Formats: sequence, structure tokens, C-alpha cells
Amino acid sequence: MADRALLLDTEFTAKLVKVKVKDGKGIVKDGKAEKEFILDRARPFLLKSRLGTKRLYILKWDSLEPLNFDVRTKTIEYVNPETNEKIQIKRKELVPINPEEVKFKREKVIPEVLRQTADLRFLKHMKKYAEGKPPIEIGFVPIVLALIFGAILMYILISLKVIPV
Repeated sequence: MADRALLLDTEFTAKLVKVKVKDGKGIVKDGKAEKEFILDRARPFLLKSRLGTKRLYILKWDSLEPLNFDVRTKTIEYVNPETNEKIQIKRKELVPINPEEVKFKREKVIPEVLRQTADLRFLKHMKKYAEGKPPIEIGFVPIVLALIFGAILMYILISLKVIPV
């Protein structure tokens, strides 16, 4: 299931892109470049379709975390001009919460810089040690071929009387 993201290129332009989510990170392909976002603390919207629901994140090109929203109840008072009665109306609003920006000494970390850092060679080699090596998987066909080869070899050795029976 591919999640979706509304990727804001500028303040008022956006495009709907696919997001691959793995271990709390979202990887977005934007043309040839891949951008990485931290999606752990985000509460996504649910995008309904005929086939089910998908998660929808709102991402900005220069922020590592998606935009989060909070639901707040707001009370508005109106005065009826004819009767001078006060009318209270309660409504719920989505209020954006500013994400905490990760900043280093002098430069702001943007998704492209994070992705380039993750692609450094020494980090790739360190990742191999951190994750551990996967177990060796031998398929069915090599095992069958090895058994056939062993049986033929045994037949030859027995027929030459190298192995007494």
C-alpha cells in the first residue's frame, strides 16, 4: 500500500506524490531526486478511495517533518440585532501545529541534505554492520542438483570398487 503526500514546492503550489514509508521515514521521489522525511510523530489524514483508505501527509520541501494539525473548538458569539440576544456557536477548526525544526550549527537540514548524508559510502557500510547479515538462502533447485550429483558420484565410486559394499 503506497501512501500519498501533498508536497508543497512553494507556498502556493503543490503536487500529489507517492510515499514509501519504512521505519518511520518517508521517501518521496521527486523527479530524479529522492527526498527523505521523518514521519514518526505525524498524524496523517486518511484519504478515501474506492479500494480503501491511504494515509495522506502534507510535506513542505524544506522541512523534515510533515505539517501536523490539531482540532480545536472555537466559540463565536453573535448578537441578534432585532432582539439583542447573544447567540453562541461552537465550531471545530483544524489548526496547524508548527513542527520542531532540526537545526545544526549553521545550516538548516532539508530533506535533500538528509538523503545525501544517508547515501554516503561509509554510512552504507556501517548500515550493513548495524542490521546484521541476512541468513544464506539456498533454493530448491541447487539442493536437488547436489543430491543428483552425489548419487552419480557414489554410483561411480561403488562400480569402480573404491568404496566396498
